[in-house]
Amino acid sequence: MSTEDNKALVQKWVDEVLNTRDVSEQSPAYQLVAENFVGHFPGQPPIEGLEVYRQFGSMYFSAFPDLQITP
Repeated sequence: MSTEDNKALVQKWVDEVLNTRDVSEQSPAYQLVAENFVGHFPGQPPIEGLEVYRQFGSMYFSAFPDLQITP
């Protein structure tokens, strides 16, 4: 993938997952995040797998209900 393709993919994830707070099974996250996803966040154990990613997102969006990401 080119740099521009990668930027477009990240922007799609921000727009369709983060800014909509949609972590349901119908969420675009299920097309944008690999099943074997591993996320690393400071002070937290690794987030491993799509279902754990979904649970983490739900908790995170509950904690920060007004979160908006802008480029």
